[in-house]
Amino acid sequence: MKQVKTVWVMSMAVVFLAFSGAMAAEMSPPKLPEKAMDHGMTMDKMDPSIANKDTSTMDHSDRMGENFHNATVDGYQLAYHMIDMKGKMTDMKSKGQTSMMKKIIHLMIYVNDPDGKPVGSAKVGFLVTGPDGVEQKLMCMAMGVGGYGANVDFSTAGAYALTSKIVVGDKTLKDNFTYTAK
Repeated sequence: MKQVKTVWVMSMAVVFLAFSGAMAAEMSPPKLPEKAMDHGMTMDKMDPSIANKDTSTMDHSDRMGENFHNATVDGYQLAYHMIDMKGKMTDMKSKGQTSMMKKIIHLMIYVNDPDGKPVGSAKVGFLVTGPDGVEQKLMCMAMGVGGYGANVDFSTAGAYALTSKIVVGDKTLKDNFTYTAK
């Protein structure tokens, strides 16, 4: 139990340090591009489980992690990014702790309103159902303007059903998709 608590505290510290530095450097909302960015991805390089993703015009250049899914729900643009926490801790020379960690991913969702402006006052949650049927219900923390994140365990290989629920004022948005962990 003590190891789990230590891993959790270390994970949260890494997330806090990573995002606090980025947010302190840039306090203005991100600029949106005039045209869609391709991120260097082509359909032949893409994971087959996300090959049908919606291509929006949201700029991902100033966001941490790898963009792996985009969607538009009722005009709101949603961009999902993954940050490999074990990899981040290894990069920080915390190798003694990383051997205990499962495949923990910090799952970020960036929300822009129909006018393309980041939504800074939403409530966001994830329901993640693993290939073994285990459910993870997660409430996200605000991570800068328009960004929300939570740690997700993808340690079992296979297809995960992800549902996000975003409440903006009196509007509720839901997005469902599948991600395959290897």
